[in-house]
This record gives sequence, structure tokens and C-alpha cells, in this order.
Amino acid sequence: MATERINAMPPVQTFGKISSTYRLNRPSDSADSSSLINTYEVGATSFIWQPWFGVWRANGAISRSDTKEEERTSADIFTGDIEVNLFHRSHFPFSAFVSIRDSRVDISSVREATSDLRTVRYGITQQYQDTRNRAFYLGSFERDEQSDFRNDNRAVSNRLLLSADKTGDVHSLNGVLTINQTTNSVADLRTQSNQGTISHNYRPSNHLTINNNAAISTVKSESDLFGGETRVFAAASQAEWRPEDDRLRVRGDIAGSREEST
Repeated sequence: MATERINAMPPVQTFGKISSTYRLNRPSDSADSSSLINTYEVGATSFIWQPWFGVWRANGAISRSDTKEEERTSADIFTGDIEVNLFHRSHFPFSAFVSIRDSRVDISSVREATSDLRTVRYGITQQYQDTRNRAFYLGSFERDEQSDFRNDNRAVSNRLLLSADKTGDVHSLNGVLTINQTTNSVADLRTQSNQGTISHNYRPSNHLTINNNAAISTVKSESDLFGGETRVFAAASQAEWRPEDDRLRVRGDIAGSREEST
């Protein structure tokens, strides 16, 4: 039974790389400087259950650099990524990822690290496309978390994207909605921006085309010291008529916008 389970496991492809770079600079008008960078990288990729069902990929790298000039500076960087794709060959693919980056910089004359940052990103994306390729829908969410351990600061950003496209012989519609939220612990600042757009294309014949667009966006900020909100509305319409001989073209445009602040 154990042998059957092992044989049933999908094969895993692995890779690794080690690199080292040394640089020496000897200028005529200043002191010599040198740098040494060592990087170690490993990764793996395979499929989940069946190749058509899903695939995954993972890799990580560690890099260390030492620079000698007037002072000695060392930097350590770690990066790691994991990505999973499900139903990637179908009309409704799904993907998810996690990414980590940790960096630290030390200077010989300074006791504490001059820079100590960690960034974590993760997100998901779902798509759908019909069999006639006339409709496409997408939804994605991403989150970024950046921590500055030296300054005890944490910044978080959330992003949501929704979009839809519908194409027909006469009518075509497109809509996009984006929502962004950011927070910063040091300034206690919270910001949210929303933007929505919709477009309609109407082409009843080869001679007449009408395009209509509308958009709305809001930006809201809050902190211990201030707060405010700005809203912008915009709309535009365009019509173009061209006869069969293509010697004459008639075009008309109208647009308007409005902004409010509180």
C-alpha cells in the first residue's frame, strides 16, 4: 500500500542555484572598496492530482552581501514565493500566491540595524470566460503587509478588483470596480479609495458608432489630526457617423464632470 501511494504522487521537479559575485573598486581619488554577494536559491514545481487540475510552484532564496568602504555594511535578504493555479486550462482558472521578503542591513559603527523590513504579500484571482469568448469576468484580492521593526511601523494595503466584459454584435459593455485600503500605524492614517467605471459601445451598423462612459471615484482619509473625503463624477458620450463612400465623417462629443470635497 505504501508503495502504491508513493508511485501515485505527482513527480516534483526541483532546481537550485548558488552564485557568488566579488567586486573590487580602486579609484585614484578615494579609498578602495569591495563587495561580496552570495546567493543560494532553491525551488520546486509539480501538478496537483492531475496536470489539468492544478499546478504549484515554490521557490526561496537567501542572499548576503558584504561591502567594505569607509565602514563595513552587511545586508541579508530572504525571499520566498508559493503560487497555486487550479483549473488553469479551463474557462474558470483560479490562482493564489504568497510572497515573503525579509531584509536587514547592518553597519559596523551602528549597534542597531539601520534597516529591518519584512513584506508579506498574498492574494487570490478568479476568472471566467464563456465558450464563445464573448464574456469575461475577473475578481482578485491582494493584501500587502510591511513591517519596519526598527521604527515599529506597520503598513497594510488591501486591494480588490472586479471587472466584467460582455461583447455582442451590436452592444458591448465593460465595467471595472477597484477598492484600495491602506493603514499606517505610526501616523494612525487610514485611507480608502474607490473607483468605478462603466463603458457602453453601441454599433447598430457599419456607419454609426456610439460610445458612452461614466466614472465615479471617492477618496477618504482619516487620522488623529485630519480627515476628509473627495468625490468625483464624470461622464462622456461620443457618436460618429461615416457614410459608405468614406469621404465624410460626422462626429459629436459631450462630456461633464463634478467634484465634491468635505
